[in-house]
Amino acid sequence: MANWNSRKWVVLAAALVVLIAGLAVVHSYLAPEPRAEPLPSPNGYDDFVAAGGMLRDFPTNESAENLRRFISNNRAALDRAHLGLTRSCRIPMATSPNAQGYWGRRLDDLSSVKKVALALVAEGNLAEMEGKPMEAAEDYVGGVKLGMDVVHGGVVIDALVAAACEAMGTAGLKTIVPKLDGAQSREILEELQKLESTRETKQDILKHEEMFARRTAGFRYVFYELIKIINPAYNTSLNTAMAKYDAQLRRTKGLEWDLALRAFELEKGRKAQGWGDLVPRYLKEIPKDPGTEKVVPWPPG
Repeated sequence: MANWNSRKWVVLAAALVVLIAGLAVVHSYLAPEPRAEPLPSPNGYDDFVAAGGMLRDFPTNESAENLRRFISNNRAALDRAHLGLTRSCRIPMATSPNAQGYWGRRLDDLSSVKKVALALVAEGNLAEMEGKPMEAAEDYVGGVKLGMDVVHGGVVIDALVAAACEAMGTAGLKTIVPKLDGAQSREILEELQKLESTRETKQDILKHEEMFARRTAGFRYVFYELIKIINPAYNTSLNTAMAKYDAQLRRTKGLEWDLALRAFELEKGRKAQGWGDLVPRYLKEIPKDPGTEKVVPWPPG
């Protein structure tokens, strides 16, 4: 009897927790939705999608000759992509549960965006082969900027595609760093740091994910949120995705440190001995790990 009473109180307590959580979710669902930011006009996102749809015949053998032919044949698409990089960018998200065909279009858009990143990197690779490191670096920075742009207003799947695009740019830049002089290293570093100020935070992305669910799932949103509360394992895939976003942020930050270290060494004639040598002349502040927010130990890995 005592065991039964104990189990009964546990069940009642669990039911009460679920009830309270349910009421909280319903209240959240019925609360006025935060106003979405308006789309820019013109919107760089439209340029990226259009450019990606125009790109054709990516070379399988990336020789200078093949890259030159690819870039020549896709000049109009690349010009459209570069135009998009000069404009504000925001993803147009579905606003109702009846957005028929929405995800089909969005997946096509994401594919187009990745093609643009590949094309920018191909352009950088050719410039690198031709002995033009700064031209190559600008194309690779374009890949990084593309990655940061195409998550503005987006959800978790956009963050994953954005991280993949940004990774292409940072991988290209990493090969260029040893070829840059001090002034060039500082110039690219300043461009990257300026871009960092436009980066969408994890909190922004998760907020957009929640807003998107409210708009498109209707009242089913309440049940989805309850499942997430009752079963924390439901969030595992979400956490894994955002960990990948953090991992790319670390790679970009690491590239900034490499550029700062190179600029310092070439300009001062010695290696930096600590963050104090780099802050604030080269880096704005002592770096923190994007996942833990702890100060990165010296020397940076």
